[in-house]
Amino acid sequence: MNTNPFLKDGYLMPLASINNVIVPDAGFKPAKQLISANAVSMLVKRQLKRQQTPYTDDNFLNIFLQNTEALTAVSEQAGKNLSLIFLALKNSAPQNRADRPEWTSAHWQFWNNHIENIILGGGLVYGKFGRMVLFNINKHFDKLNTRPYNVSIANNPENLPLTGGATSLNGNGLVLDFGHSFVKRCSVKDGVLHTLPKIAVKHVQYGNAADETTETAQNLDNFIQQTIMHTYDAYRLTEPSLNVAVVIANYVANGKITNKAGYGKLSLLCNCYEEYLQNSISQKISMPVNLKLIHDSTAAAMNFTTNENPRAAVLTLGTSIGVGFVS
Repeated sequence: MNTNPFLKDGYLMPLASINNVIVPDAGFKPAKQLISANAVSMLVKRQLKRQQTPYTDDNFLNIFLQNTEALTAVSEQAGKNLSLIFLALKNSAPQNRADRPEWTSAHWQFWNNHIENIILGGGLVYGKFGRMVLFNINKHFDKLNTRPYNVSIANNPENLPLTGGATSLNGNGLVLDFGHSFVKRCSVKDGVLHTLPKIAVKHVQYGNAADETTETAQNLDNFIQQTIMHTYDAYRLTEPSLNVAVVIANYVANGKITNKAGYGKLSLLCNCYEEYLQNSISQKISMPVNLKLIHDSTAAAMNFTTNENPRAAVLTLGTSIGVGFVS
């Protein structure tokens, strides 16, 4: 059995991120500059300008999705970009090795020799645009006469962390997926997921050191707790205890936040945020709470099994590229 070098004690480490993998055939840009919500938005606006199609920042996506010419052009470029990222992971060029000193030969070999299947999820591969992107990934592979990985799009790709988090519940309960932009929510009763309206995220910033303070961490914690309570009030369960899966856009190990940016500032509040949050919610609702804190792309991978999806990585494409491994 090939041991996953990106795991420590069964938890995915931050070094697993592929956002900064250098893509030689795309001008040595990092992967996050080639495929992300911001990168695709820039491609869309550039294409609409090229076509002299009027748009505003509020309506450009709706205009894009109804514009066949723009859909074709942007999906071709996005598909090509993804294919080049996959080739960079497979081939591990010297430039990549030099720029990722924290990755040893074992990490590169895992992508080169072990991973055979890539399952795509996230909002960027939802619907018609996602299907067109997948077509263009394979089109570019065919053009290069290579097939580094078998690439597919998951069913219900935009909700993978939510549905994966539901598999961690021991019975009925609540699942909340705290992403970069929104909180997606559902209740689970007798194995059936009942979705609730999503909520805009507050108090999460990236690339701003001034945001990483105890005060801003407390604001974020208050928002998380209020959102859980709002969800609990919206769908009261009849069990004598509450099961909650909190999926979060941050690396987590044994209930502890393992990096600092964005949601990572919650680590300033306590040693184990999972335990802290569980106790806080339990006190608020006066009943036992079983709460699990799960890294979002790890939750996404929990939708799949090694029997049906052997040697598979799950990539979630949204604000950034998330990665999880089917185990």
